Amino acid sequence: MKNNITFLGNALLCALLTLCSDVSAQNDSTTQVVYPKVPIECTELRHIHSANTGTDYFIKIWLPQGYNDSVKSYPVLYLLDGDHAFAMATDIVQYLYYGGFVPKLIIVSPAYGSKLLPTEGGKNMRNRDLIPFQQGSEKYLRFLREELIPYVETHFKADSTDRTFEGFSYGAQFGTYALFQNPTLFKRWILIDGLDDRFFDIETKYALGHTDLPVKLFFGEGAPSRISEFTKVIEKRKYAGLEMEFVNLAGVTHFAIPGEGLTRGLKFVYGKRSIFEVMLTTIRQKDFLSALAQYQRLKQNEPDKYNFGENELNDLGYALLSMKKIKEAIQILELNAKNYPVSSNVFDGLGEAYMDDGNNDLAIVNYKKSLELDSTNTNAVEMLKKLSQMKH
Repeated sequence: MKNNITFLGNALLCALLTLCSDVSAQNDSTTQVVYPKVPIECTELRHIHSANTGTDYFIKIWLPQGYNDSVKSYPVLYLLDGDHAFAMATDIVQYLYYGGFVPKLIIVSPAYGSKLLPTEGGKNMRNRDLIPFQQGSEKYLRFLREELIPYVETHFKADSTDRTFEGFSYGAQFGTYALFQNPTLFKRWILIDGLDDRFFDIETKYALGHTDLPVKLFFGEGAPSRISEFTKVIEKRKYAGLEMEFVNLAGVTHFAIPGEGLTRGLKFVYGKRSIFEVMLTTIRQKDFLSALAQYQRLKQNEPDKYNFGENELNDLGYALLSMKKIKEAIQILELNAKNYPVSSNVFDGLGEAYMDDGNNDLAIVNYKKSLELDSTNTNAVEMLKKLSQMKH
């Protein structure tokens, strides 16, 4: 088959930004200063002509630090709405990498080179490509499957076994449609806001012929929609191989959730669920004892699905302190100390909790323990001085 794909080479995205940027001028009428632009580092801009949709797409690429010197292949995040979301995603992925939540990723984001729709004088065709149940979305799915993904996996060090899809609003609708048309095209799916009644039908049709759905699937909901009800239907199917999380972002308007939704979605699909977040939600919706029982149950029955690391209970302890639930915080931090008996940080936190509770003797015991485990813990030194002065 003739390769109809062309590209602009390894041009940096900042070259495009420079062409459309304004020249800033000083108030001095005789002097005009051209200020340097702020490019997005580690990016490339390529062009692909799709035979399926008949459209020339801008393909925005972000490569992780060290990419050029590495021989390894990288997971790829395919992010829709590149005209709006690409720059945001590069920063979110970097922060999550620094925090240890995601591996180094390649970001691939198809765009139109315009934020405006044709009716607004632009050339953004998302309404044609992304709204499901019409001819355009079928062609766009073929573009992803037959043109974009093969191109990326030919020209970049992309891991063909580890693709992630992300879509927001119409992108989430398209993603849900694509999920039940071609579920294994992507290993991980992040779908944020925008579903309606039509999607119940395509899931029902899928269930008639399938008992498995071997993907990691994240749904985020902000604006009122049918997503929470939809995820309950999926849960009842008990699809083999499915790991799914639903997060209610209620109280945040539709256009305020893309960043949080992407962040939460990436954390879930690339990692284990946070026991801190799960327990805190239970405390807020039910009570502390329910959360404690939940912790014991999940740790015993599903240890591989949740992050039970030291920082999880430590963060929960501090969250409870901020909520003025001091006795509950002590219980959590005592549990953490039992789990991690050689962590200086755990005993430091427990010392603070006992101070807040007015139990200075136990605060001293725990700060001393923290200092024994880490003699460089200056906070423990300062707190012990403070507690000693209080006793005298």
